[in-house]
Amino acid sequence: MRGEHIPERRPLPVEIGFADGALQKGRLWIVSGRSLGETLAGSGGFLEFTPFGEERARYISKAHIQSLAEIDIPRPIQLCDRRKGPECDDPYYILGVSAGVPWHAIREAYLRLAKTYHPDRVAGANLPDEVMDYMDRQVRRINAAYAVLESTFRTAASGEQSTPAV
Repeated sequence: MRGEHIPERRPLPVEIGFADGALQKGRLWIVSGRSLGETLAGSGGFLEFTPFGEERARYISKAHIQSLAEIDIPRPIQLCDRRKGPECDDPYYILGVSAGVPWHAIREAYLRLAKTYHPDRVAGANLPDEVMDYMDRQVRRINAAYAVLESTFRTAASGEQSTPAV
């Protein structure tokens, strides 16, 4: 068996207009480092295409394509960017408790959230990378909020003067 080089490919969101008037949106698989124009001008009469909502790729004939346009898919806005409020970094807000609650309520809220967002909980599921990244960020955010409140309560319990680090 020869050591054939298989180039790395990436999906490019596109809308294809076919000669029969049909329009279809999906992912066109192109070689990394190549532009859409280079892909269309390249040798070969077929393109690999996966319609949105489907998992299997199809090969479509370049001869049947009447128009082809890249689709700009907007990136999701981070939650803090949407809220734009001081509560974005408030450990009480992150844990879903109000200031002044007893320590056991903070601990219960922390454990509930940590279990909800822990990556091991969904380890067997085949979730998109965006979901896994979101869960990872949430776990780090929850742990940081808990650490801030834990240090504040420990300092208060030892009798030292302190202000909550928010």
